[in-house]
Amino acid sequence: MIVAITGGTGFIGRHLITRHIARGDEVRYLTRKASVPAIEGATAIIGDLGVVDSLRPLVQGADVLYHCAAELHNAERMHDANVSGTKNLLTAAQGEVKRWVQLSSTGVYGSKPVHDVNEDTPINPVNAYELSKAAADELVYQAMTEGWLQGVILRPSNVYGVDMPNQSLFQLINMIRRGWFFFIGEKGAIANYIHVENVVDALILCGTATLPANARTYIVSDFRRLEDFVAIIAGALTVHCPSKRMPESFVRLIARLADYLPRFPLSSSRVNALTYRYHYQTSKIESELGYQQQISMEAGISELVRSTKQKLKVVRVVTASYVVPWHLGNTLKRIDGDFEMCVVGQGVSSYQNDYPDIKWVDIDLNRKINLLADLASLYRLCRFFLSYKPDIVHSIMPKAGLLTALAGFLCRVPVRIHTFTGQIWATKKSTAKLFFYALDKIIATLNTVCLTDSPSQSQYLYEHSISYAGKPLPVLGDGSLSGVDLTRFDLARLKQPATQLAKELGISQKSFVFSFIARKTRDKGAIDVIKAFAQVVKEYPQCLLLFVGPDESEGELETLMTETPELFNNVRCIDKVDNHELFLAVTDVLCLPSYREGFGTIVIDAAALGVPTIGSHIVGLVDAIDNNKTGVLFPAGNINELTLAMLSFLKYPAQLKSMGAAARQRVECCFSADKLYADLKRFYFDMS
Repeated sequence: MIVAITGGTGFIGRHLITRHIARGDEVRYLTRKASVPAIEGATAIIGDLGVVDSLRPLVQGADVLYHCAAELHNAERMHDANVSGTKNLLTAAQGEVKRWVQLSSTGVYGSKPVHDVNEDTPINPVNAYELSKAAADELVYQAMTEGWLQGVILRPSNVYGVDMPNQSLFQLINMIRRGWFFFIGEKGAIANYIHVENVVDALILCGTATLPANARTYIVSDFRRLEDFVAIIAGALTVHCPSKRMPESFVRLIARLADYLPRFPLSSSRVNALTYRYHYQTSKIESELGYQQQISMEAGISELVRSTKQKLKVVRVVTASYVVPWHLGNTLKRIDGDFEMCVVGQGVSSYQNDYPDIKWVDIDLNRKINLLADLASLYRLCRFFLSYKPDIVHSIMPKAGLLTALAGFLCRVPVRIHTFTGQIWATKKSTAKLFFYALDKIIATLNTVCLTDSPSQSQYLYEHSISYAGKPLPVLGDGSLSGVDLTRFDLARLKQPATQLAKELGISQKSFVFSFIARKTRDKGAIDVIKAFAQVVKEYPQCLLLFVGPDESEGELETLMTETPELFNNVRCIDKVDNHELFLAVTDVLCLPSYREGFGTIVIDAAALGVPTIGSHIVGLVDAIDNNKTGVLFPAGNINELTLAMLSFLKYPAQLKSMGAAARQRVECCFSADKLYADLKRFYFDMS
């Protein structure tokens, strides 16, 4: 089939050419300039709608002619291009073209129909473009009724696609992304749009299908209530859906004044577009030609939104590399498709093989205070921020938080975030308490916003005058840094390697296993759990304690082991591990008698495997543990109460089973990694 197309280098025309080439048709298209890049697979015909003879090579012997060319912008040229040009093309096409398909517009029905529009609705063109298209359609319709031309007039509504030249829909998307959009007037406005590929489907049907009669006119469109249309965009952007609404009369007054201001974002035409209360009916083309919409509004708009996204650059800063798998791993596994991610910290590049899509930058951020070393680290952070130009920096851990807040502020990073995961000053006294508290105040002041990883921590900070906009600091979801990867913490998957680990550790079927998995410090309760377990094992010698984590007790544990070795009976001392899920899989009860926590990620990791936790009744852990339902809370530092809590699980086995099941259920409901990442992603987009 020989296909001729005017407007082939335009938005719709290019899609139409591509589709006909794919069908194996011979395609010719009109272009005024030989310098325009050729379209592979199609023949360019150099010509001008103003010169009849230049059009004859285009239409000669054509089975179908699609007249898609139109002047859209220059009102002074619209009549010559759209009306006179159509008249010249008709002259050239007479006796040559078997079928004519006229690409028109629903604009010819006017901007204020009083009810829904179908093909029988009288036209009511208003502006220069609408008037010229209506006049061109009348010329084609007259030729068809005279009998010498077979043809169809197709009237699409607002046509969109990722490569569309019209920017109004992109501007709407950007307004919603930035939180600037508001609805106008009462509910009930309608958004009429149609994806370009659906328009091409309709054009090809008009050009190739058997027509019930000559001189047919068809409308092709799709519509949604404006509220639903905006919700589609907001959902694709993963931002909150706008709900603000302004009186129509007030907005129209502002728009009329703004019409005299060049490039002002609010205009009368835009107000009209956001207050239309009618839709275009497509039942005629569906029933007569079998048209079916292939790309839904939801799919098309989501595709459009994705095309507007330039990935935000996000830099996560940590003090030490060991927190990467513990606190960032779940995020890093999910983030690459949404953001360009970089992790900065001491020795973090050791994880680059585990997360190959992430950028890694090693900058020493020593946890201990060292003025010269800290200034050097601050300088390196500033240099990196200035060269990388991140959109968001997000830190965790105290030293990383302070240096990132300073560097981000000095380098004017647009969005600066820190997540508090516990307060050093909470367990300090006098001068040290004031010093570390002052550092947290600096962090809170210099950042755009700070988060915490638990509601109780936010309340605690609020009571100590660290807040956001006069309210407690925000928390993502129900708390935690990145949630639990339920596919990783799955007992069925871990059964075989856990059985092997149990053999290596000397765990028998009769053993009852308590675990402590954390940094071995006094603040984490490492000394307390050793002393409590020593009392438990006297009554229940089949008990074991897996004492897992790096020793950061500054010699205190070593001294304790030397002076009172009996405290370590049935204790398996294990250094830092990267597979703590296996140790949890062989555990009956987790113990975390900490003196300060932000949340206690290990608690929900254990819960995912049906393991309840004994924890201190402190900020953070009161959110991770639902007392007497998913675990037991006891007064921090009370070793006797800790001992009794451990003994209770041995004396009442049913408690172990019921709490374990409740713990797993709570994690699935509140703390899955997918849920926490969705909250984080939405937060990043909202802040940017």
